[in-house]
Amino acid sequence: MIQGYFKKVQKLLGGYQHIIENETLITKTYTDNSGFISGELHFVDESALDFIEVVDTNKSSKNKYKYHYMDKENEMICNYPAAFF
Repeated sequence: MIQGYFKKVQKLLGGYQHIIENETLITKTYTDNSGFISGELHFVDESALDFIEVVDTNKSSKNKYKYHYMDKENEMICNYPAAFF
């Protein structure tokens, strides 16, 4: 179920609280098995990660996803995939 997936992501992030300065997570449930999660993570080294995932837990892969990682000067370190959304 999608709520289980959201809890799994929150638990994963909980294991990195020593390097995450602050975080914002937004979830939206579409059905019992599908939904949307996005996050904005700011790290102690002043870098940041923004991500979006559209997930169906009945599938082995995500429907859509984007990960955007920037250094403290907001210079792109990694953008995967580059133009998915």
